[in-house]
Amino acid sequence: MQFQMLQKQMEQINEHVELIQRQREEVIDSIDALEGLEQVKEGTEVFAPIATGVFIKASFKDTTNLLINVGADTVVERSVKDVIGLLKQQDEGLQEKMRQAGEILEHLQEQAMQIYRQVEVVEAEE
Repeated sequence: MQFQMLQKQMEQINEHVELIQRQREEVIDSIDALEGLEQVKEGTEVFAPIATGVFIKASFKDTTNLLINVGADTVVERSVKDVIGLLKQQDEGLQEKMRQAGEILEHLQEQAMQIYRQVEVVEAEE
């Protein structure tokens, strides 16, 4: 029973790690896109999404500043460099969460192995 609980916890942690990894991928993709923005000239036309599968033609008027949502329906203007810095900090936080989850997973695996060994000993004695 305890072994099954450990397995369930390990599955949940693995799912959590996968979620964090997807978040990291999104953050890294955003960083890459913003770093590429430096080469875009003002006036360049793009298709901007306005709904799922719906786009509008738009052109860049300012490629040095971005508007970011900071919560509570509040939007502030930040430089591309500042936003990249914020995203890199977010990525570092996600990496730390992955490291912590890895440590917990290791600990649970050790516990599961101990239980498995105990079961083997009991079965060998029978």
